[in-house]
Amino acid sequence: MPKIQIRRDTAANWKTANPTLLAGEWALETDTKKMKIGDGSTAYNLLPYSTVEENNEWVKPDDWVDIRSGALPKSIYLLVGHKADYSSYKNLGFNVVLSDTTHNFKVYIDHNLQGTYASGADVALSWQDLNLSTGSQTTFPEALKTHTIRIVPENSADTIQEYQAIRVAASGAEPQGILWMHFALTNSLARVKLCDYNTQIYQPDLVAITALGNHLHISGENLTQFIGNTSDRYTKHSSYLAKLPTLEVDTVYYIGGMLNHAGPLKKAKIVVNNSIYAKNAYGNSANSTSFASGNLEEIEINKPIIFSNETTQASSLFRISKIKKLPAFDFAASKQLRLFITENTNLEDTVLDVSEAADLQVISVYGTASHRQDGLKGLYVSNQAPFDYATAPQIDIKYTGLSRAALVELFKSMPTVTDSQVCDVTGCMGADDLTAEDLAIATNKGWTITR
Repeated sequence: MPKIQIRRDTAANWKTANPTLLAGEWALETDTKKMKIGDGSTAYNLLPYSTVEENNEWVKPDDWVDIRSGALPKSIYLLVGHKADYSSYKNLGFNVVLSDTTHNFKVYIDHNLQGTYASGADVALSWQDLNLSTGSQTTFPEALKTHTIRIVPENSADTIQEYQAIRVAASGAEPQGILWMHFALTNSLARVKLCDYNTQIYQPDLVAITALGNHLHISGENLTQFIGNTSDRYTKHSSYLAKLPTLEVDTVYYIGGMLNHAGPLKKAKIVVNNSIYAKNAYGNSANSTSFASGNLEEIEINKPIIFSNETTQASSLFRISKIKKLPAFDFAASKQLRLFITENTNLEDTVLDVSEAADLQVISVYGTASHRQDGLKGLYVSNQAPFDYATAPQIDIKYTGLSRAALVELFKSMPTVTDSQVCDVTGCMGADDLTAEDLAIATNKGWTITR
């Protein structure tokens, strides 16, 4: 039987050779199992992978300009929308830093040169300066006039190192109206910042962030203000976000609110090269009816998240309602896990073991009567932990899936305390089945059990 073989090599070898594939020619990376298809003119490293990554399938709306198609190298592309009457999204402000900070970069609007700017200079674009006949009309997320922005170094030897959103208006909250951001870059970036709590910059209509090879390396910056932050303005951050590339980061010390209110986004994949330290790690919502990360079901991280010895570690997975499987955590240095996992109605069967956290003061892992967290099936704590947080309950596991046997195992793992610490098991599946003998395991150690 005849057999067909396509060109194949490791990802590293393909990258080094960087050939220009023939139109329709297939290339397989034998180690990653990813494939690319040539177009006869684009070098391998600039070709997108041929398959839609499991990491967030997304289909571009039909009436959007495709900023990925034919994207020129070393560029950042933005599809920006504004109201046709200029009543909002009036401005776009950003600051770009180049590898050679003495050089300039160019900004094009709808393929026309808008201006040339020095590395690190603030750029302010006002749509009121544009004729309404320019750009393209779209219907999603609402009726908007869109423009394509290209940012590229003037000197072809330079690369873009940082992109930061900046304020343009004098006061008030400032929506910038970026619908789609595409990084046609092969280099790493030190910083990407699209939101800022202090200056109230936000991207309410951000739908997609894409990159060459579905991979974006952010080498020198935490992800706090990448697409969101931990402020109460979560509803203004990325409420339409449906697509992220795989994010590669080096050591990360804070991921607070990175995926705040991430809309229809279902999966986030983060590759960490060194270590990752987190506080307020993924979601934060002050509104019990609005979940911080929409439809987010999975956060894939290749290394355990270390909770450092911060005295405040609230809202780590607060009201992220659809996460199915938790990433790996290292709790050894944890002091507080307040609101650690709450109201997650989609959690798969999970036993949480924080027995290494000998300094733990408080832990909250709970649901509510209307948002039960039945996926939590077990909890183990350290018998050395002080659980001396000033406000009770020090252990809060209300409305979770712990059976009578699981509650008994928790009671056995709990330390002896002297200040009438409280463990709240209200609404737990096995709470009503607990016997006096079961409760005595905890009360004999000084605990008060609320049920």
